[in-house]
Amino acid sequence: GRLAGGVATSLLFSVFESWAVSELNKRWKVSTLIQEHFFSTMWFVNFIVAIAAGLFSQALVSAAPEYWPNQHPTLGDGKWYLLGKTLPFDAAAMGLVLGWGIIWTQWKENFGTVDTGSESDAANRREWLTSWPLWACGIIVACFEGAMFIFVFNWTPAMTPAGHTPPHGLVFAMFMMCAMCGSCAVTLVQESVNIRKLALPMLLLAAGCLAACTTALSLPTATMLPVLLWAFNLFECCVGFYFPVISVVKSEVVPEEIRALAYNIYRVPLNALVVVVLLVDIPLRTSFFITVAMLLLASACMLSLDLRPKAAGRKGVEDYGSTKQEA
Repeated sequence: GRLAGGVATSLLFSVFESWAVSELNKRWKVSTLIQEHFFSTMWFVNFIVAIAAGLFSQALVSAAPEYWPNQHPTLGDGKWYLLGKTLPFDAAAMGLVLGWGIIWTQWKENFGTVDTGSESDAANRREWLTSWPLWACGIIVACFEGAMFIFVFNWTPAMTPAGHTPPHGLVFAMFMMCAMCGSCAVTLVQESVNIRKLALPMLLLAAGCLAACTTALSLPTATMLPVLLWAFNLFECCVGFYFPVISVVKSEVVPEEIRALAYNIYRVPLNALVVVVLLVDIPLRTSFFITVAMLLLASACMLSLDLRPKAAGRKGVEDYGSTKQEA
């Protein structure tokens, strides 16, 4: 199950976005501003669905019994674990089937750009693979999304001290609502501000939120829980702002010819970072401290992209930062 989930997650964060960018650039030939609006709307709808899923999951867990009321014929303890907390997973499977049906019936195939195997194609690939903007973008993706996944694994134990069991479905829905507010902020400012220039402050704010969590974990429970909740909510606002912004950055930095490949390569160090942090089984405070360091590294890479001078190279690799908003 985890192996299939890893493959599915890699496809989710690479194939769909690659397909969308190619469609926008080649078939519809839309402006940069419209692409920004597309990505912000995409993530806005994504977070609305996530909010509904969190509320629906909490309702399922609350309404259904956690154990079968009769004695199980083989377990014999009168508590057969059947419903309750397992129902959201069954509902998620139904959502996957629905998504498959929409893709199968509505999408047109996009085969991308054909590599002719010529010397020029090989030279282009070498240029792209040695391009700092390409690698800086990968470091930003690996560090921010790695920190986000580590947060996903750790927020539940952080907010569940001894004797306290919060409604996890409702808390998750609250997080998704904050993320939706972050994506809405992109929509509100994209016509007047170059949103790529807001990526660095957003990364620094996210690092500050998780640094606050690191400090809060040493406080008494009565003080710790409110601080954690506010810091987590603000971090989720940064997450909602991050995804449409990084989608625009990647659409400008990564060339069309290697887009799907690059997006998948970006996920290799991301998954490695998350696996290492989780397997070591380090304390919560140390785990959050590591996420702060990762976000600061992502901020440094974003700063290097922002300070990169305009170059005469091919768009998508060497001229990041020189693209202007189109009306």
